[in-house]
Amino acid sequence: MPTKAIKRFFAIKKGELKPALMSGLLFFLILCGYYILRPLREEMGLAGGVRNLPWLYLANLGFMLALAPVFGAVATRWARRTFVPAIYFFFMANMLMFFIAMKVIPVEKQLFLGRVFYVWVSVYNMWAVSMFWAFMADGFGLESGKRLFGLIAVGGSLGAVLGSSITSLLVEIVGRPNLILVSSAFMLAAALVVIRLGRMILGSGSTRAGRAVVEDPHPRWHCLSGSRHCSSCPQPGP
Repeated sequence: MPTKAIKRFFAIKKGELKPALMSGLLFFLILCGYYILRPLREEMGLAGGVRNLPWLYLANLGFMLALAPVFGAVATRWARRTFVPAIYFFFMANMLMFFIAMKVIPVEKQLFLGRVFYVWVSVYNMWAVSMFWAFMADGFGLESGKRLFGLIAVGGSLGAVLGSSITSLLVEIVGRPNLILVSSAFMLAAALVVIRLGRMILGSGSTRAGRAVVEDPHPRWHCLSGSRHCSSCPQPGP
């Protein structure tokens, strides 16, 4: 679809197209990496028998409930532009650890590793996607988000399709453990994109300042009501 048609369809304003496309690319990389891992997670989780799946679901629930307060505390204390790429690099390091473990541990002894991997992938997906949308909300704000999030979500849908296709095409060629390396490459790319995108939509100041840069060339976030002492805001009438 031509650029003009995209701008018209999503009502994109001046200066918003590049950040929106980069955000779509970021969502594409995140979901592509996850959907590469998802079939591997299901296979390793089922290795111990279907009867154990309820326990894995319960473990997923327990870990997510336990990590939710941690997620909230860390997300409120750290700046998004620092915290989000750090989380993505952390997940990439986790993937490399699982890859090494699958290479070192004999296949017949990987039952417990498979259960850990099953729970970890679920937690990884929750954190990666949640942090992405929190990052988007901070960067674009409500008004821009209503218009741009649909375009950004298209990137995620394409990533999900490609990730599933990569797994089905490469699993017999490169082997299951090596798919983790492929997924980690997408996560590395996502971390690098989010660093660049953070400079673009969040700037070097507060998240509200960065959001105002996208939506309003004369932000009022620092003075509440157009104070006469503020050189950036339009002056109130007499």
